[in-house]
Amino acid sequence: MDALEGLFKRINASFEEEHANREEIKKTTRALDDLCREMQGVLQTIHTRGADISAIAQKMKVYPPQFAVHFQTLKTTIKPEQYFKFREHWKHSVSQYTFMQAVVYWFETDRLISLPEIEASLGLSRDDAGSTIVASDGSSSSSSSSSGTTPLTNPKPGTFFIELEDYLIGLTFMPSELSRLCVNSVISEDFVLPLRISKFVNDLYAGFRVLNLKNETLRKRFDSIKYDVKKIEEVVYDLSIRGLLKKETVQQQ
Repeated sequence: MDALEGLFKRINASFEEEHANREEIKKTTRALDDLCREMQGVLQTIHTRGADISAIAQKMKVYPPQFAVHFQTLKTTIKPEQYFKFREHWKHSVSQYTFMQAVVYWFETDRLISLPEIEASLGLSRDDAGSTIVASDGSSSSSSSSSGTTPLTNPKPGTFFIELEDYLIGLTFMPSELSRLCVNSVISEDFVLPLRISKFVNDLYAGFRVLNLKNETLRKRFDSIKYDVKKIEEVVYDLSIRGLLKKETVQQQ
């Protein structure tokens, strides 16, 4: 009888621990959602007439450390075997964060931010040591390849990581935001930025076309990019036929 009672006490303690962890996860992901909305509000100011994009990019840099704090909370709260059980809670926030970070990074470098760079901004690393995170099929995640490079889809065992599909979904939001900026930059009489946007979005679209996408959500997001490409091309065409593009600028692009 004592053994049976002890067993149920341990089960009850396990239930209470899981409930406490679940509430902490919900609290943390709500904070992530709030940060995403705040970050989005700052990013939207790029569309105002005469916006100083460099200054806005600097304002956006206060957010990654705040996101990193919440991801460290998730990392310490979630047991390795429960990672895939709870990951749906923060997937949307990750995609939104990736999108906004990618836009800011492109403003500053004319380059696409990589997945490891996104993870690094959140204080995460695929080389982190720790107990093994068990995959949803029961297998453990694979370690780095012998070539010395860190595989994107196979983080080191024990790593709290950003999933590749969440990163790619975040990137698919970029063309929509940049196509809107393309139009607004013309209103602000900036005729160089549309060319930068056109080149980048076309390169991004070409990159996605290489992928054999199996994820339905990601495939639908990819399909929507062609409409943004068309919208941007129309803006550049209108600028061209009106003689608003300097010949040397077009050649550089």
